[in-house]
Amino acid sequence: RLPLHIRPTVIPLSPPTVDALQSQIVLVFTGRPRLARYLLQSVVRRWYCRFPEILDTADALVRNAEEAAAALANGDLQRLGDCLTAYWEQKRCMASGCEPPIVRQMIQCIAPHALGCSLCGAGGGGFMVLLMKEKCTPDWVAAHLASKGVDTT
Repeated sequence: RLPLHIRPTVIPLSPPTVDALQSQIVLVFTGRPRLARYLLQSVVRRWYCRFPEILDTADALVRNAEEAAAALANGDLQRLGDCLTAYWEQKRCMASGCEPPIVRQMIQCIAPHALGCSLCGAGGGGFMVLLMKEKCTPDWVAAHLASKGVDTT
């Protein structure tokens, strides 16, 4: 709803939650740089047309952000992972075509080991954030993807 008001909020995290996040969040380059300009133009065009699915998704994005904040505050990483995945699904609705086949393949390959994942930014490539089920390193993710034949170079 416009006008947009930004209300920053500090979310206090318990030390165990901080430790878990530091050991379970992995940032992965998809191997596919992208230019978000065209994706964003499409989103803005659809927003100005007031398409119902865009308006509904915008409302869902707000609710999901609130749920993610509550999950963080409660140290509920499973729920946070669900919110992260829901965020990716919402971004896919906002910007159809933002998920290249390689990204879909990466998500399918890593999903059994992750609580949630999303591409960063507008989508289309670039970086993906993973919230893993257990302590994990970027090297393990890269090796796992390579073992499944996913090329991220």
